[in-house]
Formats: sequence, structure tokens, C-alpha cells
Amino acid sequence: MFRRGLAGTLAIVLALVAGLPTSWGHEGYPITVKAEYKEFGRGGSTKRMIFVMGHAHYPDGTRMAVGLRYEGQDQYVVWYNATVIKQSFVAELGPWMKDLSPGQYIVEAWFNFDRQSKQIQQKVVETDAAVEGGGVSSENAKCKPEVLAAKKDCLSKNVVGACVVMVGTPNQYQMDEQRNGDFLVEALGVVESLRAELKTVAAKHQEALKKPAGSPKPGEAAPPAALDQKAWEAWTGDWMTRLDEVDQKLSEWKMSRVVQKDSDVYADMVNALIKLRDLCGLWGTKLYKLEAGVMGVAGGTVNADAARPEQADKEIGELIDGTANDPARPGLKKKLARTPAEEEGEGKPKAGGGK
Repeated sequence: MFRRGLAGTLAIVLALVAGLPTSWGHEGYPITVKAEYKEFGRGGSTKRMIFVMGHAHYPDGTRMAVGLRYEGQDQYVVWYNATVIKQSFVAELGPWMKDLSPGQYIVEAWFNFDRQSKQIQQKVVETDAAVEGGGVSSENAKCKPEVLAAKKDCLSKNVVGACVVMVGTPNQYQMDEQRNGDFLVEALGVVESLRAELKTVAAKHQEALKKPAGSPKPGEAAPPAALDQKAWEAWTGDWMTRLDEVDQKLSEWKMSRVVQKDSDVYADMVNALIKLRDLCGLWGTKLYKLEAGVMGVAGGTVNADAARPEQADKEIGELIDGTANDPARPGLKKKLARTPAEEEGEGKPKAGGGK
């Protein structure tokens, strides 16, 4: 039943597209695109699709690559190969069972000369209009070999048409922004807490290794300092469990949507968790070596392992707070900070337009 419903919808789309004007000028060979978001409910589940209709002044059989991406992101959600018939093409993107994040998406339809069949390339060249001095010489002008060799602006270049499609309402977008922001701020708080706790506990164990394990017996040297291995391993086991819980929640959050608007924040957060795991291991190595006496303490000889925890912690700090000498790489705190306009709800997009 669902597929028959789509077939009926496509029939309507094709009829609408067929009704578009066909006397388009050749100048620039524009590709025009329209798109609409639809949801279909069946059996308690919801399928989500974006229907695309377009007009392109190209020969029948020309292939158009139709892509979808969230506004402001370079990564594409999906690609669809559409075929031009009577200067029109349609594409159905989806269906998706997961939610599409509310907001504005960009639908792009690309013509790429090199990806066409030899027959289509020949037709395109034969009907092309070379651009000379910024103006089309004639609709019947051809892209001659010397024009193509000079890479002049002909129909046989890459051409793209695009449009904006709104998923959800502006209010849904604003609520989703609030939910996502709250979740990520909370996750960052846990990451900072785990980092601070690791630094505190490791420092206490390191300090304990600077002192004798007990009072010396008469005539004997003081017993060497010893790492409380059971306490360290018990604590690190609990700490790792809590870190894994944050990691799991972030993974579930990312997988709950077809596309996440804050993918860069997610990547930085996961990177911070990876570095935290490494940092815990580096501290363990340092403590065990301090206990074994193969690493200098306070004024002694220090090998490379001694400085590694501090360096790793510095890298985590840069992920969270940013790098002072590189404003182009803001930290997680700055990325998640809300502006006054966003706090007042002024950052939401308007349907069919930009922010």
C-alpha cells in the first residue's frame, strides 16, 4: 500500500513537472529545483521522504545527481541518480525511519558532463552555446573542440541547481535546538568532571609514592614507597564505566537521527573521550614506573613517560577551551555557548528562508 501511495504521488509530481514551461533560454542552462518534505504513517511507524522535481534543458537520458545536505554542513545525507525526460526529472530521497532533524536542508541537482554517456555528451556538445565575452553567442552555437579545450563556459561544464526545503516548523526547530544544546552541555560537564577527577586521584597516588611506605625498623632502611594497586585499579574501573556511559549516550544520540546538526561538536566530544582513556593509561604507566623506581621523582632523572600525562591533558584542555593562538578552532565550550538572541528564541529559521 505504501509503494502504491508513492506511485500516485510521483504521478502527480510528473504531471506538475510536465506542466513547467519548456521555452527556457539557453543562457547559462539553469537547472531549477523544487522539493517537499512528507511523512507517511503506517502500523505505528513513520516513514520520511523528500520529493524533488526539477527542470533542466538537457537531452533525454541526461543523468542528474541529486544530493541532500543540512544547511551549513558540507556532508551530504544522501545522493540519488535522476534521469532527464522531456527536460524534467524527479527524485525521491528516503524513506527514512529515523527522524530528520528539524531545520532547513539544501537540495542540489548536479549536471556533470564527464559522467554522461558518450551519446549524451555528443548531443550536449552539438546543441551547446559557447559563451563569449559574457554573453551567449547563439542558441545554435556549438562548443567546438577548441572551445572545450580552452574550458570556456559552455553547457558542458558542471552546472548545479538548488533549493531549500524545510523539515518541521520553526517552533520544532527551536525546541530541538534547545534539547540538543542541553544534552551536549550536560555531556560536556561530565567530561570535564571526569578529567578533573582523574587529575586529582592520580596526583594523590603520585604524592604517596614520594613518601616511605612505613617507619623503618632499627638499623634498616625505610621501606620503599608502594602504589596502592588495588585502590588504583578499583577506582579506574569505576571511572572507565562512567566514561563508557557518556560515550554510549553520545553514540545513541548521534544514531537517533538521519543527520545531526552538531556533528562537529559530537566529533570533538568523542575525541575528548578517546584522549581521556589514553590519559588514564598514561597516568597508570607513570605511577607503575614511579613505584618500580625507573622514573625519577622530585629532582631525579625524568624519562619521556613522566611528561606524557601533562601533554595529553593539555590536548584535552584545547578541545574543551579552545586554543588561545588559533581563534579559528574554538573549543567545545564556545561552540555550545548560546548567544542572547538564541536564548530569546530569535535564532530559529523561518520556513522557506534563512535564519
